[in-house]
Amino acid sequence: NDLTEMYSGVRVRSLMTDSSGSLWTAAYSYTYPVSCMDKYGNITSYDGESGLINTNVRTLCELSDGSIAVGTQGGVSIIGKDGAIRSFGSDDGLENDSVLCFLEAPSGSLLVGSDGGGIYEINGDSVTCHGFSEGLSEGVVLRMIKDTDGGGYFVSAGSSLYYWENNAFRKIEIKKGAGSIFDLYDRDGKLWILQNNGIIAFDKKGILDGSGGMPVEYSFEHGLSGSLNANTWNMTDDGRLYISTRSGISIFGFEPVENVLPKGIINDVNIDGETVSGHGKVSVGKDAGRVTIDFSALSYTDTTDIGISYILDGFDREETVVIGEKSGSISYTNLPGGDYVFRLKIFEPASPENANVYSISVEKEMKFYERPFFLPLLIIIITAASVGAVLLISWIKIRNIRKRQKEYRDIVEQSLKTFAKAIDAKDQYTNGHSFRVAEYSAELARRMGKSRLEQENIYYIALLHDIGKIGIPDSILKKPGKLTDEEREIIHRHPLIGGEILKDFTALEGIADGAKYHHERYDGTGYCEKLAGKDIPEVARIIGVADTYDAMSSNRVYIKAFSNDAIVQELKDCSGTQLDPEVVPIMLDMIKDGFAPIKTEGSCTDSEDNKAE
Repeated sequence: NDLTEMYSGVRVRSLMTDSSGSLWTAAYSYTYPVSCMDKYGNITSYDGESGLINTNVRTLCELSDGSIAVGTQGGVSIIGKDGAIRSFGSDDGLENDSVLCFLEAPSGSLLVGSDGGGIYEINGDSVTCHGFSEGLSEGVVLRMIKDTDGGGYFVSAGSSLYYWENNAFRKIEIKKGAGSIFDLYDRDGKLWILQNNGIIAFDKKGILDGSGGMPVEYSFEHGLSGSLNANTWNMTDDGRLYISTRSGISIFGFEPVENVLPKGIINDVNIDGETVSGHGKVSVGKDAGRVTIDFSALSYTDTTDIGISYILDGFDREETVVIGEKSGSISYTNLPGGDYVFRLKIFEPASPENANVYSISVEKEMKFYERPFFLPLLIIIITAASVGAVLLISWIKIRNIRKRQKEYRDIVEQSLKTFAKAIDAKDQYTNGHSFRVAEYSAELARRMGKSRLEQENIYYIALLHDIGKIGIPDSILKKPGKLTDEEREIIHRHPLIGGEILKDFTALEGIADGAKYHHERYDGTGYCEKLAGKDIPEVARIIGVADTYDAMSSNRVYIKAFSNDAIVQELKDCSGTQLDPEVVPIMLDMIKDGFAPIKTEGSCTDSEDNKAE
């Protein structure tokens, strides 16, 4: 029809059917950002000339009076029944005018979730901000829902969950995976949250009063078609939830999923080619060479993977785990004499604690030299004859190996530091930048509990994070004035250039990631790959925080170093949008305890690239 032709090839951000049966369509950066098609096929479009405050539209919401709230990158527009538009932007009190979600309060006021400023309440012509001053530590509000059994609201502030009541926010500690909470639902006494890997159901009363209760997770093992995305809109209908995923649509019924736990059997035990019973107890002669045990799962479902683990207690040090297979066998050659128990466990990978366990005893007759008295005597004789030689040889080998390792490590370290100096020398304003970012990154890694080796690796990776700048012409990199859009675009290519330069550097794992992704933003708006959240390699997220801090704490071409308070506030504001919200608090601790001193004097640092940040 006319509407589908009108939006062919256009990025549609939201669809909504209002109470009159009209279909509303919201598009992002398009000639017709908002359109309404009534049930007769008549289309009315709204744009900037019609009064919309911004043409980059994210979401729509029908209000109780029949008007339509439009959330944009520049504020809120409300389309009345007569088509008139009333808008609220930064001049009206929406200091952060990028709108992520809506919710109409029982009082009739409109609650607006913003991309960094908390919640704005629009009541008539007045706008009130609810955020940091009321206990909301993060400013990004992805979703809001009304508590059906209380007077408050559940609020997703990215990676954290809050309960908002009487103009006060209370952070709720819940056991969930890493990453943001994309969506929320309140039904049947449970709070259902949607994250990247699926849905987690919490006992609502338990998380509110602190009594707890184990969460139940529904994920790929239960039929989820793909991982979930932020900034997507799902739909409920007849008690079912239609979820948009990276691989299609999944339908969730808000009901427990029970998978039948398969049974298993130890089929046969084969001793040097002769099959014996696999039930209860098996006796093995002292001269037997090979013992083979066959096992299988008797039943399984097509929708759930089977997990099989097995261990020969008394011989194996740990279980062997196989996922996705329904049968197998294991052979033991020249098994020492003694008593063993072979244990087979059949389980569902999503719930390994729920399992069916089967076992048989295996008794092998001992040879003379396997008798208890023989082994201590043999150990004494062999130890006396060989311990000195073994210690000497081992010491020599270990010393030589450590010496070579140190030599190789020194070569790599000296090379990387030389490269870093060459990078900083490329731009007279970046002297020492690479080394400072490396120091901050290593300290962040240490405080995150990384091993000493991981800390060293992150230090070296951070040294070369700006290596791509050697591919930027000096005329742009050293330009004293403001860059043009074309020149800025060239500057923005340096992460790709750096990643290409380091892609074949195999001596240090992940070194190309640090160069290629350190300008990605946690909310997915960075460059050059538009990665978001945990999709950004961890080392790049660490370097991104260190790089941002060093840029703000040093004098630059057009601006002096930020004050300590300004840096702290900026880091908090960028947490969850530009920067990883799990790394930023650690950087704030480094500033607080003096590891990261604020620099107020010195030469200008960084290029137009960092000014853009």
